[in-house]
Amino acid sequence: MMDNLPLYYTCLLGVGYDIDESFFSLDEQLYSMIPIYSTRGGYGANITCFTAINANTEHIEDAVFMLDYFLSEEFQRSELFSHITLGNSVPILEGLMQENTSCVGHDNEQWFMLSENYKEFCNLRDKIAYAEFSTPLELDIRQLYSDSKTCNDDETLRSMVHKTYIQMNMKLAES
Repeated sequence: MMDNLPLYYTCLLGVGYDIDESFFSLDEQLYSMIPIYSTRGGYGANITCFTAINANTEHIEDAVFMLDYFLSEEFQRSELFSHITLGNSVPILEGLMQENTSCVGHDNEQWFMLSENYKEFCNLRDKIAYAEFSTPLELDIRQLYSDSKTCNDDETLRSMVHKTYIQMNMKLAES
């Protein structure tokens, strides 16, 4: 089983922390999960990925097929799910992420939560007070963070940051 956390957990630790991810192990250690409360009261979920069908689509059957697939257990347990969500999301289907319903992260590694961790996760999930949708700018930052993990030199990193900065400025100019 996977001996480190999926990317969405490491992102929660914040950019700039140099933590040896092998210290963590979802399937061997118990965790205390502490939500970050907002000034609005309660805590929320950050929606990083969603799907819908355009009411004006000319290909309704194809759209429904894709929606069904995106909501399926097969997809939500797959490496493709981890890739499409930039490793920053958890499956929405009840019961996934347990030992008998493990998920696949980047590099095709299986991961799951201990039963106690899953119960605590569900308890926190059930008490979410509101949801916020990520903006295109937040998604750009997440993509940059994800891409930077494979960057081996400063010049390439500078180029990646510059490209993201330009993209974000163009998006701001369009709004």
